[in-house]
Amino acid sequence: MGPGAGSEGGRIVFEGNYQSLLRSGTATGRALADPGVVNEPSVPSHGFYTIDKVTAHNVREAHAKIPRQMLTVVTGVAGSGKSTLIKEGFMAQHEALLLDQNPIKTSGRSNLLTYLGVFDPLRKAFAKATGESPSLFSFNAAGACPVCKGKGVVTLDIAYMGDTSTICESCHGTR
Repeated sequence: MGPGAGSEGGRIVFEGNYQSLLRSGTATGRALADPGVVNEPSVPSHGFYTIDKVTAHNVREAHAKIPRQMLTVVTGVAGSGKSTLIKEGFMAQHEALLLDQNPIKTSGRSNLLTYLGVFDPLRKAFAKATGESPSLFSFNAAGACPVCKGKGVVTLDIAYMGDTSTICESCHGTR
């Protein structure tokens, strides 16, 4: 259904085969007919990290080059040695932070920046720039919302009912 679908009832804007849809001028037809733009791959300008002679598990004498200062993803079929190559090769030979499919350590106060170890240097930089304590820039210390204690939500624990959480009215979830 076309424009106005749902509570407005909608209206039929096209009927026909796929090739006709591509020429129809409808929003769907235009979207399907647009080939899009594919960006050319960037050429690494900062060189490469090399991984030499990785042998572990099912990986034998593997070598690889990974571009420096670029987001790089290692892909392949299950069991092909991706994790082994990175953990036993790259991580052993270079200082690196590994983001993998393991869950972030469970805590209601954890977030991606904490997990990556980015928050501590940020807090120190803010403290230096403002002359304040680094704890003022923490959800878990002096900088925490006094109402929700830095959680961003207020949880009501009512007997005989499940817990109910609502966004903190004081900080609006910003913690």
